[in-house]
Parts: sequence; C-alpha cells; structure tokens
Amino acid sequence: WISAEFAIRDLRWFESNRNRFERIVYQFCNSPSHQHMFSLLARHPGVVVLHDFHLGALLNWMANSGYAPGIFTTALYESHGFSALQKDREDGREASIKTYPCNAVVLRNSVGVIVHSKNSIEQAREWFGDSTSATIRYIPFPRDQVTPKDSNSTVENRGDSIFLQENHPEWVATQCRNVIEESYLTSSLAMEQDLVAAVASLRAQVQPSDTDVEKVAAALAENRERFGNRQILLDVTNIAQSDAHTGIQRATRGLLSALVAAPPLGYRIEPVRAAGGCYVYARHFTSQVLGLSTRDLEDDPVDAGHPDIFLALEWGADVIPSMKPWFVKQRQHGIQIVFLVYDMLPVIHPEFFPPEIAPLALAWIRTVTEIADRVACISRTVADELYRWLTEEKPRRIEPLSVGYFHLGADLQASLPSKGLPNNAQEILAKLRDRPSFLMVGTLEPRKGYRQALAAMERLWFQGSDANLVLVGNQGWMMDDLVKRIRQHPEYDRRLFWLQGISDEMLEQVYQTSSALLAASEGEGYGLPLMEAAKHGLPIIARDIPVFRETAGKDAYYFTGERAEELSDALRIWLSLGDAVPASTGIRWQNWHESRRQLLDIVLGKQFHCSWPDVRADVRSAKLLSRTISCASGNNCATAPVESPHQV
Repeated sequence: WISAEFAIRDLRWFESNRNRFERIVYQFCNSPSHQHMFSLLARHPGVVVLHDFHLGALLNWMANSGYAPGIFTTALYESHGFSALQKDREDGREASIKTYPCNAVVLRNSVGVIVHSKNSIEQAREWFGDSTSATIRYIPFPRDQVTPKDSNSTVENRGDSIFLQENHPEWVATQCRNVIEESYLTSSLAMEQDLVAAVASLRAQVQPSDTDVEKVAAALAENRERFGNRQILLDVTNIAQSDAHTGIQRATRGLLSALVAAPPLGYRIEPVRAAGGCYVYARHFTSQVLGLSTRDLEDDPVDAGHPDIFLALEWGADVIPSMKPWFVKQRQHGIQIVFLVYDMLPVIHPEFFPPEIAPLALAWIRTVTEIADRVACISRTVADELYRWLTEEKPRRIEPLSVGYFHLGADLQASLPSKGLPNNAQEILAKLRDRPSFLMVGTLEPRKGYRQALAAMERLWFQGSDANLVLVGNQGWMMDDLVKRIRQHPEYDRRLFWLQGISDEMLEQVYQTSSALLAASEGEGYGLPLMEAAKHGLPIIARDIPVFRETAGKDAYYFTGERAEELSDALRIWLSLGDAVPASTGIRWQNWHESRRQLLDIVLGKQFHCSWPDVRADVRSAKLLSRTISCASGNNCATAPVESPHQV
C-alpha cells in the first residue's frame, strides 16, 4: 500500500530536493540502520519520533565500525560533559552505554520530539532539565490490529459518533499530525527560521542584504535558550598555559578534579580559558589533565547565558582586567560571575612583591569587585581583609557584593598530582631521616620567611644543634641573593636542602620523612602546607599571624619576631620539648570534595560571610537617623518609613 501510494526516494534525491518539503519526520531508534540520521538531522532539522531514548549502543557501533570515528566520545561529552567522560574511562564503555542516553545532539537539533513512553520524558527531565522535557510529547505506541469486536476495543460508539481511544492507529496518527504541526508552528527553531525568512523577504525601499539576514540570525542565536543543563564555567587560563605547581595551581587542580567528579545537581562543569578577547572551552587541557583522549573535542567559543555561572578558580591579574568588556556583555546575558580571592597581600603589602605586581593586583581586585556577583575567599581572614578594603575603596556597584569564605582541601592525591621521583630520591630521604628536619613549603619569595629561617638555622648549627632545613619550592622574585647564598652554603646538600621543582609524589614522601613543618610566612591567604602537614600528622611550627591561628588553632607551636635569634630560640625550645610538642592531629583538615561543597554553597548563593555594602547596617543607621530627625522636630512628629539609606 505504501509503495502504491507514495514515492520512495533515496537520501541523495532527498538532499537535492529538500526545499520541496515543508515537514520532515525522522523515525529514530538504537539500530545501525539509523546511522545516517545524525548528520541528516543536523543539516535538515525535523520532528523526531524517538523510539529509544538511549542511543549509546548505536553511537558506539558507529565509532567502532569506522563509520564515524570518535562520535561516541563527542556525543557522550555533548550530552553529559567531562563527568561522563571520566566515568567512561573508569567504569568502561559498556557501563556508559547503559547509564548515559547520549542523545543530546538529537534532542537539540530536532524541531520537536515524540516518544512512546512517559519514562522518556522523565529521563529527559533528569538528564537535561525541565526546559528540555517540556518540548517532548508523549503519544502511546499504536496497536497492530484493533477491531470494534475486541473485548478491549479502542473504538467506542456513542450515538451517531465514533470515539477513538488511545492506542488506536487512527487516533495515534491524528495525535502525531497535531504534534508535528504544533512543533513546526511554535518551536523556537521553527520560529527562528520563519523570522529569518520573513526578514529576507521584506518589501522595502532598501532590500535586506545577506549581511542584514546574518545579523538577524546572529542576534537570534545570542538570545536562544541553550540546550541542556546549566553550566559552571571554570576559568583555568593560567594553568592551561603553564602549571608551575604553586599552591594556587594545586588548589585549581584539586577543585577542578572534585567538581568534575561530582557536579551539583542540574549543572555541568566546563573549564574555559581566555583567548583573543573572549573565552573558549578548555577541552584539550581538561582532557589532558583527566587522562582522556584529546583527539575528538575542540576548544570552541563559549556558548553561555542565563542561568550559567562563571567561576574564576585562579588569580588572573594579567587576564581579568583586559577581559572586562566580555564580562560586562555576559552579565547582560544573565551569567552570574564568581571569583576566588586567595589573598589581598599584593594590595595590602606591596613591599613583598616586585614593583609591577601591586598595580596589576589593584587593577584585578577593582575589576573583580565591580563585575562579580559573589566572591569566595579561601579563609575568613582574607574575607575580612577584603571587606576592609571595600569599605575604604568603595568600588562602583549596582548591587551589594556577597563575600563568602571556605577552606581548601589537603589531599594531594586528589588534586591531579604530578608524578615522578628524582634519581637521588632515596638518598635525600635517608638524609632527612638521619636528624630532625624542619620542612618549609612554598615559592621562595620575600614574605615566606626563608631568609630569617636560614639565619636562625645558622645560629643553631653554630651552637651545636644538629638539624636539617629542607626548602621545597621554585625560585620566586627578589630572592637572587638568598638563592646564591643557599647554593654556596657549606651546609648545602648536607644539612641544608633545596628541593626545587619536585613532583607532588616526591613532596608527599618529604612530608612523611620530616620532623616538623616550619611556616615562617609573614602573610598568607590560607596556609595550605599547614593542612597538608596535619594530614600527615606532622607537627607545625608557625608564625603567630591571624590566618595560621584560623587554620591551626591551638594545635601548632607559635613564634613571634622577625629576627634570626627570635626564631632560633623558638626552634631550640621546640626541640627541647620532645614528645610534649603540640600535635597537629587535632587540626580539622578536609579533602577536596569537602572543599568543593563549601565552595558551591557560595557559588550557588546559599551561604555568605558578609555583604558589602552591608545594607542591613545602612538601613539600621538610616532608621536611627530618621528617629533622631523626628525627635528633634517635635514630640508628636510622624516620620515616613525609610525605603533606603539614600533617601535619608
């Protein structure tokens, strides 16, 4: 009957005659016979009758057969992001096919979708959100044969009329026709196509040019609701260019790993990097650090809008100010912007840094506090320092800035650690075991207290104390004199060790071998080495500064003073305490997944430490001023309610 009633064409004929058709309907299922439909649907969108919600088996067959190499990886990423790619690597392809639908490309490119199972709509809601499930229509699968004589008849006589019930082929056909027409009339894709066509056919004295039509199409694309779950865009620009294995970059790796492994419900994690005045997806970098293939994904321009979130994981003083126009534009599109603030040291203590750093840091913090919706500081100390700076600087803002704080993780193994041991690793570790070893971890820079520490150890060595000083960190700025002094020191490689550029794997063993962590820094945002030391049960000797008190509490031995003799006296007393030294085992360190939870509470607006300006405090002051004015003007003088402090 079909052959007699309809002309059956091949794909080549259809490609040449596409414009002859006003409606296109695809029958899609998880079978190799549908392999050609993915590319066809992308070129010629239509209504999809989706018989199977999961398409992973078909896509995997297409990839393995050579028909479309890499298509499964691409479809898995487009549907579910890096979290699914990581699970695919860990659990295997069979588990991925069973777990993940891998059908985002079909749902996104279709004019409308028809399914024969209500469960498919629930799965669409679970995997891609309410907006996607709302565009899918359920129509039950028709029965093969139905007659009025059947006991379960789907035809019902009511007087002179015949009512078709669900499952009857004619009823199903009518519903399918209605959904097809509805989709072509009301879907966003169909309306966009109609609008572009209408603009192109406008009759006016000056006809729209191809450029005009392209601008209309571009404007539509910018305002189009993006398919699928909301995005959290993680700015990893600096570490994607070069990983110097600093504390900030270790934190970036730890948070990136934890967020990819467990995105918040309804979100997907997308690392991004700045490039050419805009941001692009950092897919090659992310694939590389997660141990995934970098062959199938491209670093395309970021496609984002309301209600996506931009989260800057790094300190980007050399990037963020120049990207301000991009951020302003994204805010107009509804993106929320959140920055991590690791410390305020270059602004508060510029003497610790090269002359060019302070202006860069000031430009960065001014940009951040103008464009951000929220900031997440890595300690309460930093949050309070930022609030004080805001109060003095008073940046221009339309709405108050929410300031929260959280603490970093301390598990090196979960921060995508670097691997490898130097050839002389066992020799070094043996020397560290031979005598008490004081370990200092961090870039060699002025504020870290390395000069005082070396001078203090020289006093101890002169006085007969036999102990090691172990420095772990790359050379920073303004330290050429100390570096020369270290390398020419008579105790170098005997009781003075500088382990420059070692891997995280080697650092782990150094922590396990040392006797105590010496945290002599004069200023920090958090003090990650203290937490890492506590994780290894390593006693801590720390300078008495607020942030170390915040992180270590009573479970560290504190010293004061900036002179060598003050620190050498403290170290000598500590050595004399023996087993009575304060133990770090009481310090509450957390892993990166716990740190991730705290950070997400700030990012998602569930928690904040303070708000600048403090609207509540301003309103209280305004009400007090209002009462003062009322009393001054007479005993029975009524005062109008204060709507805002500016009104007063």
